[in-house]
Amino acid sequence: MPSTSWVNLPTQWRLQDVQAALNVIITSLSVLGIFACARFCWQSAIPGMARHRSIPISDLITVNTFGEAIDIIWLLKTRIFQRRHLKILVQSCLAIILSVVGLVSGPIARYSTSTSHRVLPQNISGTIAMRHYVAILNAPVLWNETFTSLDQADFPHDQLLDYLPDPTIPWTYDRREWNSTWSLDCKSTERTAITLEDTGNCDYILDELPGLQKVISPSKYDVSNFSTWWGGEQNNGINQDVLLAMGAAKVTDYDEVLNINLEMAIDLAAVYLHNLSIQEDPDSYCYFGKGPVESASYTKIECIVRRNTLDPSLNYIAYPDCSKAWQVAQALVQYYYARFVGESIATGNITTITPRDLMRFYQVWVSTKDTQDRYSVTRTLSVRVPVVQLSTAFLAISILVFVLIILGLISYISAYIRSRRTFEETPQSKLEWMLRGVRPTERNSSLHSSPDIEFSFSPIKRPTTSQIRAVTSFIQEKGDIRRSEFENARYSDSFNAFDMSPTPVPYTPAPTQWQLPPLPFPQIPRKPISSVYTSASEIETWSTGDEGERLVSRAP
Repeated sequence: MPSTSWVNLPTQWRLQDVQAALNVIITSLSVLGIFACARFCWQSAIPGMARHRSIPISDLITVNTFGEAIDIIWLLKTRIFQRRHLKILVQSCLAIILSVVGLVSGPIARYSTSTSHRVLPQNISGTIAMRHYVAILNAPVLWNETFTSLDQADFPHDQLLDYLPDPTIPWTYDRREWNSTWSLDCKSTERTAITLEDTGNCDYILDELPGLQKVISPSKYDVSNFSTWWGGEQNNGINQDVLLAMGAAKVTDYDEVLNINLEMAIDLAAVYLHNLSIQEDPDSYCYFGKGPVESASYTKIECIVRRNTLDPSLNYIAYPDCSKAWQVAQALVQYYYARFVGESIATGNITTITPRDLMRFYQVWVSTKDTQDRYSVTRTLSVRVPVVQLSTAFLAISILVFVLIILGLISYISAYIRSRRTFEETPQSKLEWMLRGVRPTERNSSLHSSPDIEFSFSPIKRPTTSQIRAVTSFIQEKGDIRRSEFENARYSDSFNAFDMSPTPVPYTPAPTQWQLPPLPFPQIPRKPISSVYTSASEIETWSTGDEGERLVSRAP
């Protein structure tokens, strides 16, 4: 992924905090985007309103929610694509898109961020080497931590470490920060097949398996500088798979004046043997039983270790020229034994220990051997610091949306300043449309301005405090009127849908003996069932015949 696709954020910011903030930002931009678009489209109709005092009501429609967008699209259907409804179409599309964006803000925040690292110099702790210990064994966990740390730091294979950084810190190698005392120059031999047969001669391993002399020549190293170690899996009375490590080391250059070793040679080999006899005699010095080995192969490194700094007083440096350097062979088997046996039991497909692995393990063994005192020292090294990255595409779109929102709001505010009276007289929100529906016509002017206050850009002649109080009083008065209208408005299914709720009148029952005056009608209504002008104390009975309607009886 190109680096230009992502922007690094400050290293102190955590991924979960950034994603949480992006959720809020995306939702806020969605809400503000819908709001700004609706206000911008609405105010674009105000100049026409100011000139003609009458414009199509569709020009004043604002779409503020997903539901409103669906409603207006359902109403207009294909007519929404007509030119005169262009603003409604734009508002509806933006309301739907931004509503969906706000809904999926979580996934957007998730895929708009990434984690990487920056390499920065930092003071980190570590252990310094000392020329004291000659070997280290049975430390596979420590070796594995160090092995992984050196690989992750991309430490080169051509030098030994005088200082071992804390393996829990994600440091990385920078050659400008290292000045190793010992260099390592190795020749590698990749996996090579070899023919082996156990002769039964138990004097020495090279006599028992003479073919091993092709791996490490006895003419190159004295027996005292030679070491072998093996481990493996036995099955069905044979050694099914065996890992045999061979190591040899000797000093090849010595400075008698300075009394220091200048150069040494070391060979390290991993030999794989498959299906060979078991040594059944417990008193025998032979490693294996007599007989041929079904198959065998090996990998090997031949290294020259040279000292670069000739100061004999240096003590806190690597110590590869120790007296038991060949014991690295035993450590090699201890480190790989678990993996080797597991693969032998599971599938029989053994992972090859490559020459590169052998070089790395030798570095690990020497560095862990020399730092067993755990003498902690702080040094400045390059460290991979985790950093949160933000997608440049997301950042560009967010900035564009924010700029458009600001421009839309600026345009709205500018238009309001130029045409304040028209803005206030023209309904905008759903609430204002409702209030306009219930507002009496004769009261319109009083709702928009107070006769006691006149806004003018001419110099103010009264004190600033008085002006502020007057403006505050006007705003409060206007708000009170609108609030009263809203709270007292009612809706019915009659012709005048909206009406103002009348002030309730207390009910007072009439006295029982109260007699109403004669009805003011020229003729008596036909078959009245009841009348508000009938006293509760009277019941009249009417009859209809040839002579017309007449009163039959009256019950007091």
